[in-house]
Amino acid sequence: MRIACVARRIQPRRNPIGPVSTQFAVWFHGPTLSTCRPSAAGATRFLSSGRTALVGGGAGSEGGVDKETTLDPTQVAQDLCKLPQSELAGYVQDSKFSVRMWTSIITSVGGLDWQRGRDILLLSTHGRQRRHGVPSGSWPRFNVMHYNALITAAGKDRATAARRTLDIFQDIEQARLEPTYVTYILYIAAVTKTGSWPDTEKALALWSAWRSKGQREGPGKPAGAHRAGAQEVRERRRPELYNAVLTACGRYGKFHKAKDIWAEMQQLGVPCDRVAYHALLRAATTARESRDVTHQLLQAVRDSGLMPDALLYDGMLQACVPLKDHQMALKIWGEMANDNLTTKASTFAAVALLRSCCTQQDLERVEELLARRTTARISDEFVSRLALRAEWAGLGDNTQLPRGWQELEEAKKLGLADVRVYNTLISLCGKANAMDQALKAFDELNRQEGVNATEASYRALLAACQRGAHLEYALSVFESMERAGFRAPLSAYNDVMAACAKSRDCALAVQVFEGLEAAGLKPDLVSYNILMSAYLRGAEGADSYDAVQQMLENPWQLLQQLQSNGLAPDATTYGTLLAVCARAGTWEKALELDAEIQRVFDKANLGRDLERSLCNAVIDAVWEHKPDAGLEVFRRAVATCYDSVFSVRAEAAEILWVLDLRRLSGGAAQAALMCWIQDTLSATMLPDHAPHKVVIITGWGKMRHEWQSSFVNEKVSELLRAMDAPLLDSDVLGRVELDVTKLQKWRPHALLCTQSHAWRLRA
Repeated sequence: MRIACVARRIQPRRNPIGPVSTQFAVWFHGPTLSTCRPSAAGATRFLSSGRTALVGGGAGSEGGVDKETTLDPTQVAQDLCKLPQSELAGYVQDSKFSVRMWTSIITSVGGLDWQRGRDILLLSTHGRQRRHGVPSGSWPRFNVMHYNALITAAGKDRATAARRTLDIFQDIEQARLEPTYVTYILYIAAVTKTGSWPDTEKALALWSAWRSKGQREGPGKPAGAHRAGAQEVRERRRPELYNAVLTACGRYGKFHKAKDIWAEMQQLGVPCDRVAYHALLRAATTARESRDVTHQLLQAVRDSGLMPDALLYDGMLQACVPLKDHQMALKIWGEMANDNLTTKASTFAAVALLRSCCTQQDLERVEELLARRTTARISDEFVSRLALRAEWAGLGDNTQLPRGWQELEEAKKLGLADVRVYNTLISLCGKANAMDQALKAFDELNRQEGVNATEASYRALLAACQRGAHLEYALSVFESMERAGFRAPLSAYNDVMAACAKSRDCALAVQVFEGLEAAGLKPDLVSYNILMSAYLRGAEGADSYDAVQQMLENPWQLLQQLQSNGLAPDATTYGTLLAVCARAGTWEKALELDAEIQRVFDKANLGRDLERSLCNAVIDAVWEHKPDAGLEVFRRAVATCYDSVFSVRAEAAEILWVLDLRRLSGGAAQAALMCWIQDTLSATMLPDHAPHKVVIITGWGKMRHEWQSSFVNEKVSELLRAMDAPLLDSDVLGRVELDVTKLQKWRPHALLCTQSHAWRLRA
């Protein structure tokens, strides 16, 4: 095996890589890696093998300037990865590659074998530290650019990116080098992709410590030895660096942190470009910020004078979804059309507009989106159109399924039915809860000539299995995935566990959890949340009191385990634990969790929807045993997430009192009704200021969440009957009306019931 030949004549000068001679030629032979002068036959064999070498300038060369060509770094990297560890030191010590060549080689080696790339850099570091004992040769003087290349390679594997990039930072310190702003950009970007906020927070903490110091003092290096002055200040204030930090905050919905970074940029004079505004909009959207905050951001974008590009338009469109501002979304889409950017819009932007159109029942606009190509990032229009249909199916319209098959047939006629089209069709079937259709699409994919199922195909099919709680199919698909040679990712294990949980097979869910640990995977927060849910559902089917208590005790042990592994509970974790409290009747623990939620979560970052879900879960957990505490929780959250429950409307010259309880749980709906009786009904002058109608909207179960124990309609009707409320007969599902003519007579009795809790005895 012959690796890399470099031979050239250079003038004596200072070389940043290491000492060089005026004339050298290095040739590596076989596994011994001996150094000798290349022969003409050897050079011919090397060139004929397809590699490019730089040969010449030896003793036999007369005059002239040597011709320099470029080696293939990928081939060199492959050969390096095949070398035994014992021979690696000799190669690194005797090679004469340039700085740029070593950068390309380290990048390629890191993609093939990350640990081998790290070993190469460590060899040079250790070699320079003991350079007086080295008998011959010189070690390459790797700089921080080579470590940056390794960070780029390490960030490609999301499962290990956080640990590997942190190890590289420690190696940089050991090599007595200082990370540059590029190092932090690559580090933050790599960790952000992992989906772990704790790891990303560590990266931001390292960046914060670095930028706060005028000089960074490394181990063994005297203070003031690092670069300082205006250039260093400029590097610490690079817009690209701040954009990476803002992107990380946007990824996890940390709007308040992003806002602080934005304020710091304005204070330091760091320009805020389109990427920064897109990250701010994403942070506000993910955090479910209020309408005023999002509108202020949108106005700030327009006041900045920047010409929005496709990325910034994406962020603006997605910000309109939680605002339910359909007119604003259409206006932004029209501006994109005027700038000829609609074809460059991502699927996310088109889906954002699609959501807005579906919410407003703008079916004509939906058809327009589905009939045209909406993205340039996906090479063919069929993937995009199927993705939009899948999103529409996820919103509850299952009529898109047959039309999805029509898209597939049209793609096949044009020869564009690649694996991505099939994968998207499988996702469409999964969101439409049509497992048989998903299996049919997967089978047709396997039968299609020239098209092979990928790991994404199996993941899409597993997602369809867990969505419909098809446990047997999920196990079969998981086994087929491994037989096909794909290593099951963590998401595949989570999907199988979710199918077990929905099928109330707690024992099998535990086995899958143990299996992912045995496979060398580290469970994430989603894994723990699913297993907690499996225990909760398993308690519903337990056949004895002791079994139920054991099932309900296991989630608390999982909470301690995930915290010991460095994970922080999220809203789903607390919601599941509160459901456990409701099932076990431990209302004291529920109040302790409520206090912890108030302490841990910032309401502004939590968002209205999540805060309402957690308040619903707290009230459900305490309502049967401590209703006064439930009323206190409801009143505390009225101003933040329950503000739209009661409203006064005017319809056709009639005044309506409306209680909209559709987004509440059973216990929270009863608490809202009692608060309305105590606060609104008792303070109204009847009959002078009586409304024409009192309408209580409960819904009919379509918006019911998994953690809700019963439909809101059942709970509200149960409470009203227990209070002898004057109900009117109604044929409208999900709607209860009170007889206004009997409201004054019923009010004293209703107030007495709420104060004495007599309704509990009758219910």
